[in-house]
Parts: sequence; structure tokens; C-alpha cells
Amino acid sequence: MIYNSLISTKLRLPFAGYRNRDNGYYYNQSTRAYYWSSSPSSTYSYNLNFTNDSNINPAGNKERAYGFSVRCIKN
Repeated sequence: MIYNSLISTKLRLPFAGYRNRDNGYYYNQSTRAYYWSSSPSSTYSYNLNFTNDSNINPAGNKERAYGFSVRCIKN
């Protein structure tokens, strides 16, 4: 389960959901997480997304107008 594996690390990624680009509404709070990558691809950008039932997509590709979370990590 993704939640259990994240507990043993120092990295905490909450299930924040996302803001829809079309209507500005928030969706999937507490059930899904979407985090932008720093790699843009035209009007799209890569993202990590996962659910609270262990589904993980490390290379999602979505329009940058969506409101996904950003996690800053110090080098």
C-alpha cells in the first residue's frame, strides 16, 4: 500500500486532489494525489499521481492549466 511505504520515509505527500482547468472546482481530495514534475512538454507537463488504493502513475502527462500540487525538494 502506498500510504504504508510513505510512512517509513521522510517524504510526506498528502492526497490533495487537483483543481480542474475548466471550472476551477477541486476534485479527489483525500483519495488522489497529483504532483507536477519539473519537465514541461509543450502545453503539457509530466506528473506523478497516485491513489489511496496503491495505484501509482509516475509519468502522467496533463495540460499545465490543471492545478496540481508542487513539492519543493532542497538539493
